[in-house]
Amino acid sequence: MKININIIYIVVLFISTSTFSQDIGAERGVPQIHAFGQLGRTSTTKNNLGTQSTNLVQAKIYYFPTYNNKGSIITATGRKYSIANINFNIYSNNFDSKMSPDSIYVFDNNQIKSVEVNNKMFKTYFNSEESKNKIYQVIYEGDNITLLRKDKIVYKEVRDPLNINEPKASYTKVTNYYVKKADNIKKIVLKKKSMLRFFNNEKNIVADYAKKNNLSFKKERDVSIILKYYNSL
Repeated sequence: MKININIIYIVVLFISTSTFSQDIGAERGVPQIHAFGQLGRTSTTKNNLGTQSTNLVQAKIYYFPTYNNKGSIITATGRKYSIANINFNIYSNNFDSKMSPDSIYVFDNNQIKSVEVNNKMFKTYFNSEESKNKIYQVIYEGDNITLLRKDKIVYKEVRDPLNINEPKASYTKVTNYYVKKADNIKKIVLKKKSMLRFFNNEKNIVADYAKKNNLSFKKERDVSIILKYYNSL
């Protein structure tokens, strides 16, 4: 990968002076992303997800259809930045910003506390199953209980018996939900029985509220309303 010498200079300058730009605004352009320094790394847009075009791959593995999004990032140390040209890579579970047609800046999950893009909130939590920090979308956040969502992309190559030399890429998005209480995060299924066990002594009250208001435990939006009611008890 060819790297512009001016970009290298900006990174080196940042490390040597240890200074931060507190607001990397959209109007200042994508190259300003390098003021983040050690919050991530540069990478090419090439990937191991098959031979399809970049646009098609992006449509399959990214949360937003384009990079034309404004985001607000809070780092693990509490610093806040604004950035344009940001997207969430579901496959790698990382936020990245497009620097050029063949280069992106990938943010390190260990350096990120939260990211808000287009009024959607994402936060970093430790995933005990994988023993690493992962990005979750916050569907509902309350004092007593929080609902999280984590999508993943399952990729595989499908070979055509009539043309085995040109496998086709298959992408399937799988959505998992989690409940966070205190510092514990548990994977759940959006079903009544699965959800009610988190409500302890109030489970009958919550079940009655959901029934009276025709709310489904299988729908993301309805579950958010139910959790808001539970947090008000």
